[in-house]
Amino acid sequence: MIYTPDAKQRAIVEKQLRNLRENGLHYAEDGVRSTVKDSGVKTPFDGAAMVDLTSEQGPQVVKNADGQVIETGDGWAPRRERVGLLRGGDGRWRIRDYSLLGPA
Repeated sequence: MIYTPDAKQRAIVEKQLRNLRENGLHYAEDGVRSTVKDSGVKTPFDGAAMVDLTSEQGPQVVKNADGQVIETGDGWAPRRERVGLLRGGDGRWRIRDYSLLGPA
C-alpha cells in the first residue's frame, strides 16, 4: 500500500515492518489471501475520494531469514473499512486515512 507522508496508518505499518526487520523476520509474501468483496466511492472530488469497502484476509505468516515459519496471525473475517485517498502529482492514489467501521 502507498500512504501519504502524514498518514497515521503509515507510521503504524512502518513500525511493524521495522520491528520485524530488526529481528531478522519478514512477512511471507506467498500464500496470504486478501480479498476486497465490494467497494463504493463516497464523496469523490478532484484528486480525492473516500472509498467504503468490505475486505477479508487469511492468516499472515511471519518467517525468519531461513524461511522457517515463526508465527501465524489469524487474519480477519469480512469487515467494513473506509479509506481516504489522495491522487499524487504522479497520478498514483495514496492512502491519506483509514477507518475500521466494524464487521461486515
